[in-house]
Amino acid sequence: MFAYLIIASSNSVIEFTKLMSELGNLDTDYSESDRQLLVEAIKISTAVQMSDFQRFFKLFKATNYMFACLMLNFFEEMRRVALFNISRSHRGALMRGEYVQK
Repeated sequence: MFAYLIIASSNSVIEFTKLMSELGNLDTDYSESDRQLLVEAIKISTAVQMSDFQRFFKLFKATNYMFACLMLNFFEEMRRVALFNISRSHRGALMRGEYVQK
């Protein structure tokens, strides 16, 4: 449940920092499966906070169903960031609508 809370509070740096201070020691306090989930949740949260859309969408494709459901809260925001960066990199050139849709 702690991993779900980390993902759900990804858009607030203050909440994320507070949760990280409550996390404890990953090596001794958690089992191997819990540790893997927590590390993945931290990666997802970091991708959202840093607006790293490439990493976000790679994690979205590779993660489990429940994490993906929580990531849907940030999907449109990350999609906008991606479209902005794509359009910014193609300024001055004509960009076809089919390219953006892909």
